[in-house]
Amino acid sequence: MKKYMTIALTGLLAMSSVALADKAEDARNYYDQGVAYVKAGEKSKASAAFQQVLKLYPNNSKARVQLANLDQNIAKADLEKRKARFASVNIKTIDLQDASLRESLDALGHHIETETNKEFAPNFVLVEAHAQQLRGKTITLKLNNVPADKVLEYILNAAGARASFDQYAIVITPLSTVRN
Repeated sequence: MKKYMTIALTGLLAMSSVALADKAEDARNYYDQGVAYVKAGEKSKASAAFQQVLKLYPNNSKARVQLANLDQNIAKADLEKRKARFASVNIKTIDLQDASLRESLDALGHHIETETNKEFAPNFVLVEAHAQQLRGKTITLKLNNVPADKVLEYILNAAGARASFDQYAIVITPLSTVRN
């Protein structure tokens, strides 16, 4: 009888550890799905996946942090997608001769719209408070088959400026200005 009890208990313990392993694997899968949904910008699906993790493990700190920072993480993922989209546009040719920074940015924006059949149009913002520092600088360059992010880099280097991407635009400021 003891032998059968030992076998039965061993079997129950084995089944329990398999069930726990399955539960942990399910939680890992839900968590990974949530992270993938965040990267894809799918907030409701990401939230649902992290909620599933918490149903399995209510004290899971990683899932709690993901939920608490969901809006911020979705915005960051969207920004990274926009940066990647900008960089993926190849400018066949751009020829600037003594152009102002504003004219150069307008030309780049036009080329990007043309190359993407108007599916993507960058918004460039020159911060007026700093625009005076950028006036008077001219840009001359001729480039062929260069990614848009590199064209922007060449334009900004010639003007003594830098760009920062935000939620809706590419903000241009002089190099001497520190932006938060």
